[in-house]
Amino acid sequence: MIGKNWILAALLASQSHPRLLRPLFRLKSGPYRYDKQQWEDEFSAGGWDFLTSPLERHRNTLLAGCVDQYAPDGLVLEIGCGTGALQSSLLRNGHRAYLGIDISEAALARAKKNTDGRSTFLAAPAETFEPPGSYDAIVFAETLYYLADPAAQLVRYSRYLNPDGHLFVSMALTGLRDGFWKLSIWQDLRSHFKTANEIDLFFPGSSTCPAAVAWTLKVLKPKNG
Repeated sequence: MIGKNWILAALLASQSHPRLLRPLFRLKSGPYRYDKQQWEDEFSAGGWDFLTSPLERHRNTLLAGCVDQYAPDGLVLEIGCGTGALQSSLLRNGHRAYLGIDISEAALARAKKNTDGRSTFLAAPAETFEPPGSYDAIVFAETLYYLADPAAQLVRYSRYLNPDGHLFVSMALTGLRDGFWKLSIWQDLRSHFKTANEIDLFFPGSSTCPAAVAWTLKVLKPKNG
């Protein structure tokens, strides 16, 4: 019997050979469609409090460091910022300004407790939000797969990049069907974006985080950019 950990590790490794997985993409489970009230209820009930766990802090530190590498002292836009878990890591690295949007007022109420003169939080749905300017880094940290057409949305947001700007997309694979869905998103993005950098991590699980997780972060540039 092949363990779940090995399956997730194999899915993570298979990204370099996507053709091998095309017959299996029909198993995908997404997209994950939440309405505004669902987000409000879950954040109010503490359903997303795990975002402050050691594992999530580790991932946010890696992501913030990657943003800092490509956009030092840059303008950062985060789509689906939640309670602002990434924002504090980004500002410690010295970014010039940060704008985070989220559909949940409950999440933003918590995020705004850590705001400063360089941070702004707005309530807005990601699929219709029109950024007020251009940015050096646009971040989708575990949020792109909640949108109805992830590739089309990322193409739309890429139009708000500065000439040297980058998109930062992270997705965690937490099961077989979940993994195939998210790998199918990565496959769709290949048609529109080139990968400037990629970080792949595998967490086999622990006493504090029993579920195995395979995590990918990609730094992307539009192919026509």
